[in-house]
Amino acid sequence: MNIRHINRKQVVVATVAVVFVVGVVVVCLPNPKPEIQGNLSSRDISEVSQIVRTTMRQAEPLLPDLSWDSIRWLPAAIRQRWSEQIVSIRAETNASVEVRTGTDHTVATASTYRLKKSSEGWQIVQIDSVGSFVAQPAASP
Repeated sequence: MNIRHINRKQVVVATVAVVFVVGVVVVCLPNPKPEIQGNLSSRDISEVSQIVRTTMRQAEPLLPDLSWDSIRWLPAAIRQRWSEQIVSIRAETNASVEVRTGTDHTVATASTYRLKKSSEGWQIVQIDSVGSFVAQPAASP
């Protein structure tokens, strides 16, 4: 066997292992606590946060496919996902809330989600974004 060939295999395996470990750490670390404004129950805060985070993840998947370009841009996608967090949740009138996301508590790449509580739970009714892509929610039947 060629030693250069073995070394390349070891480098590839080590690289994949490092990327995997970094991904697990990013996913498992707790998110910073957003600023809460107004009177919201801890259950409402949890539900609203989960809906917004799920929408953010669906809008910008880490690996949209298994192409070399996706793998090459994975570190940037992880950095983007990690840096964009929920900054504040503000209770508004008529059982609605405004959720602001941003990068490191700035509004340079921010999105504003408006959610309304109905008998079926919290639902996103509007998304406004500045500087980053955020998908619009599907229309309800």
